[in-house]
Amino acid sequence: MTSTELIERAENLSDLKNSDYINYNDKLSSLNESYKDLYSKITDNNDDYYVNQVVINLDSSMFTAPNEWLVPLPADFYKIRWLDGSQAQSPPQWMRIEKFPLSSKNQQSVPGYRIRGQYLWITQASDLFPIEIIRLGYYPPPVPITYPQDTVYFATEIAPDNLQYCSNNFYCEKFDVTNGTIIEQQQNMLYVYYNADTVTWELRCQSISDSQTYLLQTLTSAPTSVTYYKGYVYLIMNYDIWRAPTDLINPITLSQLSAYGDVRDFSVFDDQIYYARTSTTWRSNLDGNNAVLLLNRYTEDIGLIGHGPAATFTYLTSSGGDYYVGSKLMASGVLHGVTDRVNVYCVMSDLTLQKFVLNPDFTVAAQYQLQDEVIYMGNWWNGYLSVIDEEDQTLEAVSDQVDFDLVYPDNAAYELIAYQCAIDFMRKQGRDFTAQQARYAELWTRFRDTMMRDEYSHGRINNTRAQNAYNWWTW
Repeated sequence: MTSTELIERAENLSDLKNSDYINYNDKLSSLNESYKDLYSKITDNNDDYYVNQVVINLDSSMFTAPNEWLVPLPADFYKIRWLDGSQAQSPPQWMRIEKFPLSSKNQQSVPGYRIRGQYLWITQASDLFPIEIIRLGYYPPPVPITYPQDTVYFATEIAPDNLQYCSNNFYCEKFDVTNGTIIEQQQNMLYVYYNADTVTWELRCQSISDSQTYLLQTLTSAPTSVTYYKGYVYLIMNYDIWRAPTDLINPITLSQLSAYGDVRDFSVFDDQIYYARTSTTWRSNLDGNNAVLLLNRYTEDIGLIGHGPAATFTYLTSSGGDYYVGSKLMASGVLHGVTDRVNVYCVMSDLTLQKFVLNPDFTVAAQYQLQDEVIYMGNWWNGYLSVIDEEDQTLEAVSDQVDFDLVYPDNAAYELIAYQCAIDFMRKQGRDFTAQQARYAELWTRFRDTMMRDEYSHGRINNTRAQNAYNWWTW
């Protein structure tokens, strides 16, 4: 069940469907806290659904004293499930290693372990066969649940058949600040509308806060690469860069920044303009001065991963071509690509919008599909991507978050999360949630009854360790 489906279920249970009282952060926080509570209970029971396993060779770097080792735990360690030991033989003859009580830490008859910080502390008696390898079963921590924000729709006054005349959309936000306090967050979409009757291009901005569309300027040449940055609108017209100060409401007057006549694309980051000419790629100040050659090649959809001097240049070789992060090829068949300085978002040749999560070496760690039927993508801004959806014929700002898919065999797990979220929502409103609380308790009872008690956890540690002593002596 996806995070969106879980939230919809919680909203129905709390009678808050389509309510603005519970905001996005409320939903995301409740979803994650509910899931973490459930995950903790699952990992306390006899359930190996989330278990990872690793085999570790004990070496001299882990040796701390005679017959004692401190073994670094895996980076994703959360809880231990089992621990086995063996001599270095093929195949290994695995024997169970139990957790020892502190009262026995200096009197070991059989191997034992305890968790010490980020290490596994293992001890054994001196006259036993030595442990040389261990097999650790463990639970990783619960992964953060992601939940997409609601899509924001723009240009809804334009008939779907005329959406083909919209292009170069750029989503941005402005903050209405009074005495240092943010009064309102304004969501805006810049876009170009081609007026076929007058053969002109209208630079428009629609504001969600007042539901108005403002005409900023009517142009006689087609503009491209429309961008808003720190109170200015930037664009390409007649193959040069132009800009104008703007409040995104009143008409503007554009001024020409470059005079090359061959600028094809550009982006603005960190008070710098990154632009591509016919066969080269450059960087300049916001006023167009101090141009520096970056690459002896043409690029599109220029972006950055990281911040400051260590930031890595990203670019597309051509529409439908290869997308590079630094010198590393990330993907092929890319129509458009943007970054949020951490992840990369690409519209592929099949018109799917894909999110690429990168490793530190810029290889792809994970790839997720966010949407399909996307014919154009403008930019990323504060968790949103501006796109044109061909199937729905809409101009949209869509969330950059993956709709997390929670998979677990027992349906009660989903209901527990949904009910806990519903209770959280109702508690914030000050409403009575007695009925929801009662049902939540019933679900927990049913959920516990369907899960076996953990036969691997031993309340009487000394007795179980004694039972295993013979096996260790006769290994």
